Amino acid sequence: MARQSLRRGREEGFTLVEILVVITIIAALIGIVAAVIPQAQQANRRLQCQNNLKNIGSMLTERSTSKGLGTRGGAAMLLQTYKLGMIRKGDERVFLCPGDVIIRGQNIDDADFKKRYDSIDLDHVDPLTCSYAGRNRKLYPLRPDAKEKEAWACDCQGDDGRSGHHKGGLNILFDDNSVVFTDNEALGLLPDDPIVVGPDSTQELLKKFIVTE
Repeated sequence: MARQSLRRGREEGFTLVEILVVITIIAALIGIVAAVIPQAQQANRRLQCQNNLKNIGSMLTERSTSKGLGTRGGAAMLLQTYKLGMIRKGDERVFLCPGDVIIRGQNIDDADFKKRYDSIDLDHVDPLTCSYAGRNRKLYPLRPDAKEKEAWACDCQGDDGRSGHHKGGLNILFDDNSVVFTDNEALGLLPDDPIVVGPDSTQELLKKFIVTE
């Protein structure tokens, strides 16, 4: 009778070893999910940023082939598409990279935040209205006879030029409306080197971008 009771207990329940194995498997799965979710979030922010730049780039292309881009550079070159009604009211988010830690600290859906776009001053750009740096067209004018595609805009990397939007690289918009994620290696930097955008950059490509002129 005792043997039958022991056999029945093993058939109806788990042993301590089996429970520990199950707990170990669950813990491992949680660890995998915890590692994958941030990577997926980073990839999603990078993709949304690329879509933003493509949308702006399509408007810049339309502007350059119709009425011209004017003479503005930096973020003003990008924001003029809003002032001219090419980017519509309600679509302001296109100017904001979801990886921009400065912007992510703001309630960008708040009415007061959106009012910033109603009074955009292209001569004195509010850095909170645009996450992207545009080409410095005074020092690096667009060349109609250029044999290679020219860079138009990129992640501005924060006010200090070092606050990265995306881990290990940044998105760059070119005049053929392609957006290329360019990592540290492609920029000639070490993996942990900060990416600096603007006149202080050590990279010739990134020197061509500014936020305000």
